[in-house]
Amino acid sequence: MAGVDNTPCSSSKRDAAPNCTALALELRDAAHAVSEGTRRHRLVLLVGEPRSGKTTALRALSDKTGWPLLGLNLPLSERLLELPTRFRVISVLDHVRKIVDASEGDVLIIDNIELLFDHQLHVDPVGLLLELARHRSIIASWPGTHDGTALVYADPTHLEHRRDSRSGYLIVQSRIVSSHVGGHPPEVEP
Repeated sequence: MAGVDNTPCSSSKRDAAPNCTALALELRDAAHAVSEGTRRHRLVLLVGEPRSGKTTALRALSDKTGWPLLGLNLPLSERLLELPTRFRVISVLDHVRKIVDASEGDVLIIDNIELLFDHQLHVDPVGLLLELARHRSIIASWPGTHDGTALVYADPTHLEHRRDSRSGYLIVQSRIVSSHVGGHPPEVEP
């Protein structure tokens, strides 16, 4: 595309600039594809390791499209902290739905979903996102990887490890350069 800066974004606040245009446009096009198609679920996942710049790209997408950006961890944790521990498990899904429903528009961008992986809450993050994407298009960050067959979150030895091979969503890989200390900058895949 003419006029589009294809330079990968940087997750460093010092380097973050309007370099996210290409990734934001790819996410926008993916959201249009799922909303115009015949898919049961309208879910696009921006997949990338923590600190890979997913938030920077999602903010750029929100700025370009006007679609609301919801950081889920903070409002969800505030609601859950008000509850006795034993009631958190039975009410977490209802609270997520209420938080999401409070955002208007046909497309919602959701970032910071790490709380959904807390093993004490017994949430199925992919199932929940797929459910939310039945009623509107959802673009959500996935703080992990996709190994070609499944979404992966955390190391297999970690309590919060998840591996999910369901389909029903589009994946956009974060191609963002993360901050680094000293040495040479990390390689950027084409």
